[in-house]
Amino acid sequence: MSQNLEYIVKSFNITEHVLKERKEVGSYVESLASLIVDRFYDYFLLNPDFSKLINSSELPRLKRMRAEFIVSLFNDPFDEKLLDKISQAYNDSPIKVNPYIIASVFEITTQTIVDIASVNHQLQKHLKVILKFLHIAEFVTQANFANNNGQSSVVESKNNLIGALEALFAMLSIHREKHLFLINAWENDSLKRPYSAKAPSGDASSCKFNETLSGVKALFLDMPEFDLDIDVIDEWHRNYHDSVNSLLSAIDKSASKEEQGELIQNVKKISENLFEYINKPFEQTSSLTFLTVNAGMRFIQKYSRILYEAKFIPFGKPEKLLEFVDSLVKDSLKNSLSWAVESYDVSREKPNAINSVTEEITLSSMTIYIGVNLKALPYKAFIFDVIHIFLEILKITIINKEKEYALTVMADKAETANRSKDVFLANMSHELRTPLNAIIGFSQILQVRPEIPENMRPYIEKISIAGNNLLNLVNTILDFAKLEAGKIFFRPKMTFLSDIVKEVSILTSQLAEAKNISLTLPSDISLALFIDAQLIKQVLINILSNAIKFTSNNGKVALSVAFDQANNEYVMSITDNGVGMSGESISKLFTPFVQIDNHLQSASKGTGLGLVIAKRIVEDLHGGRIWVDSELGVGSSFHLAIPVMLDLAQVQVLDSKKSDSARLLIVEDSEEYVNILVDKLNQNFNITVTNSINKAKELLEENAYDKVILDFFLIDGIGSEVLNFMENQGLDTPVYIISAEDDYKIVEHLQESSNIVGVFNKKNAALVCDVISATVNA
Repeated sequence: MSQNLEYIVKSFNITEHVLKERKEVGSYVESLASLIVDRFYDYFLLNPDFSKLINSSELPRLKRMRAEFIVSLFNDPFDEKLLDKISQAYNDSPIKVNPYIIASVFEITTQTIVDIASVNHQLQKHLKVILKFLHIAEFVTQANFANNNGQSSVVESKNNLIGALEALFAMLSIHREKHLFLINAWENDSLKRPYSAKAPSGDASSCKFNETLSGVKALFLDMPEFDLDIDVIDEWHRNYHDSVNSLLSAIDKSASKEEQGELIQNVKKISENLFEYINKPFEQTSSLTFLTVNAGMRFIQKYSRILYEAKFIPFGKPEKLLEFVDSLVKDSLKNSLSWAVESYDVSREKPNAINSVTEEITLSSMTIYIGVNLKALPYKAFIFDVIHIFLEILKITIINKEKEYALTVMADKAETANRSKDVFLANMSHELRTPLNAIIGFSQILQVRPEIPENMRPYIEKISIAGNNLLNLVNTILDFAKLEAGKIFFRPKMTFLSDIVKEVSILTSQLAEAKNISLTLPSDISLALFIDAQLIKQVLINILSNAIKFTSNNGKVALSVAFDQANNEYVMSITDNGVGMSGESISKLFTPFVQIDNHLQSASKGTGLGLVIAKRIVEDLHGGRIWVDSELGVGSSFHLAIPVMLDLAQVQVLDSKKSDSARLLIVEDSEEYVNILVDKLNQNFNITVTNSINKAKELLEENAYDKVILDFFLIDGIGSEVLNFMENQGLDTPVYIISAEDDYKIVEHLQESSNIVGVFNKKNAALVCDVISATVNA
């Protein structure tokens, strides 16, 4: 992408969605192009300054060219070639263009499309993107004109144009104001010495009009499109002041009213000629539209920058805020709309009706009124509407800024409250756990002391039970609070599930034995998952404890593990044949502080937070799933799904010292066990090691191996997937299955495969290595 195209894409926010809409416009714009162009030239030729630039014989060709331009703008690929076509479009025109004509052409085109869109549903739907690409076309055209005419930038070119128009308008306002004062004063017979400064003097050189004219003379020399001769304006202006001087002299000499009347008519005639000549560029409202809108945009840009750069806006201090808004309006009007604004007022009081434009900004602490008085200008109604729109935008901006301020204050308060909560939780953790641990500890000591009377022991046992229950409640509430605050420590790493199961077994087996419940846990599962061992252990203990609690004496509770190939996740299931739950109870199961009533619960009430915490740990922290299947009176099955981590897959190649060594693929995720195998087999094999089912498939597809050692459980699946892959690909390679599980458990999960030559327990590593090495040596 070229720099020009990249700049436009960024500046005009050209996204994939915008380009898709542009393509939709391109599908129908050709059918509307002729209508748009016809309407465009109807508007364009209404301006006498523009109409005289076009020869009627050229009009059909110009219409065809403009229609083709519009079609290309929405149908050609959006690339550098299109930008070149846009920038060169004016070269084929018989009209000598300039920034003013370019701006007017695109403004009239915009107005034309907006008019047609009022009755055309397609244009209405895509009006925003259509105007965006018209703005791009104007930008590119102005930039090319500026480059070809030695101007530094589009901004400078446009600013010169705006400056010239504003200067004309300023001169028009100066002359109109002083002339009207002169006429009114003469008619009221109040034009007497000493003459008011509001009246024109007899000296043209002292007039502000003359000062403005001298300052912009160079601008007009570079803008022939105005068809204005500055020398003519200068001459007529001097003639006007000479005629005023003659009038004032006649008044000083007490000339008759008839003689003064003839002189005042001469003043009026010269004034009308001067006014009409200066007003020429403003005879069409398009010129004034361009001037007003561009000045208004500078107004918006100015106050937006002030608001953006303000380090602190005093929304909480009304008087300071009023001063800030007053300064904001003053600085924004300067060098933007000052040519049209006589005065302004920012106050807490509603302005008088004399203000031309008023705006009311209602904030939480006060209401601010902005009043703007306009100068005596032609087309004042149009300027009134435009300035009202810009003040409305200012109002919305300030209100939104106050909302941002309020949100910031709320965030600060929330952060302060959060810090206070953290301190409270820390204190609560210490202040509650310390005495509870003392109560529990001393009650346990008292239970084994021989001097304690037998009739006291039941009470001490109840103290111990109550203390443990209260400690569990405190720990649960603290865990929930930490999860809610995002303060829980989450440290996932590759962890063998067998290690977690062993700890869970120690903590839950006593609960099961007390009720003579058969508790079945995986004995020695060789599965490593990317998890936080402490948190998953907490989840398993919670669910297993609940299963035992809500299962009657002599019941059954089991934990099993399976791989869900469709969802690429391992599922741990805790199943019991306890009281079960209804569908209504299941819907409330993971709601904080809600417990499901049943006859086995009365002995020990909880917080109703255990399963909520489990859900947060599994789903929010591990990105997994947790759900339950249950039937009232039959039992329940809780399922925890932990997704595999494909980005943890690794591949390592270890070459043997012997050049003719056989090639061995080891698919194993225990780094310690891999080291054992490599140490014993590297002398006879060139070894490739991976910990991933999917990587193993890739390696088998790309390379030929003499043997494969395959662990049953891996980080992203189970070994049978590799066996199935080999069968489907027609790969005939001896596979040695290894696992920490009992052989019969593995065989239950393995489908029949001609590649399997043996199933070994991982405890017999030496036997595995001897068998594999013997087959090579033989």
